[in-house]
Amino acid sequence: MIEQAILLTAFIYLLITSILDIKYRLVWDYINYSFGFIFLLLRIMEQMTTFNPETIITISGSFFATASIGYLLYRIGAWGGGDLKLLSALSIGLSGLASDNISIYALSFPFYANFLLNTLVSGTVFGIIWSLICAVKTKAYKDFKKIHWAIVSAAVILVAFAIFSPIQKAAFFSLISIFCFYYIIKKFEDKITIIEKEVKKLDEGDWIIKDMKVKNQLIKKKPTGITKTDIKILQSSNLKKIKIKDGVPFLVSFFLAFIMTLILENNVIAMIALGI
Repeated sequence: MIEQAILLTAFIYLLITSILDIKYRLVWDYINYSFGFIFLLLRIMEQMTTFNPETIITISGSFFATASIGYLLYRIGAWGGGDLKLLSALSIGLSGLASDNISIYALSFPFYANFLLNTLVSGTVFGIIWSLICAVKTKAYKDFKKIHWAIVSAAVILVAFAIFSPIQKAAFFSLISIFCFYYIIKKFEDKITIIEKEVKKLDEGDWIIKDMKVKNQLIKKKPTGITKTDIKILQSSNLKKIKIKDGVPFLVSFFLAFIMTLILENNVIAMIALGI
């Protein structure tokens, strides 16, 4: 009963954060903290009925590992602060679940591990699709040369092959197509991701594209984005809009990975390893 409540809570949490990330590119802290508290409360209720020290150790280890690695990724700019807080909250709920345990070559893959591995797959696919949509919206495709169209065409053909191939061959075709799409996205990254945003609507963590000097104060381009202090400086200036880098709403990838884990009952990488 508690496990079903945890999974339902995770579904609602990920759905809400995905919508917010797409619409606003941020998730308010009180949402992450509230759901983190709900997961903790459910876990306490679970331990009151079936005390299991092993589960407590697993949850604690997952939380500290997730928070530590997530913070490192945040500091180098690979993740946003919202990604770190969301995954830390999820580690409390999804670690140590009894369901979805399979063994691959003597390695155990519990639900939370499956979820993280599926996030790699969903994140890659969603990131490519989102970037291609942005390329259409920004009309970056108008700057494509013949070689770029050839690479895109090759990637699309490889995806078609992947759909009608056994899973291991499909994985190979998909990997090559990902490299093709990634090359195109990086080639036109500035045209796809750089947008103008009103200064009054800036949020903590927004990425400016270069150092800015405002009222003799230097606002540095940082991997973690601008701070609340930076925003106050910008909003006190005469600037109406500034250019920022608009990232992919990556929280959607967590939601897709969660659905994948529920439906497939194991991770995609494990399926490839087994040749299912």
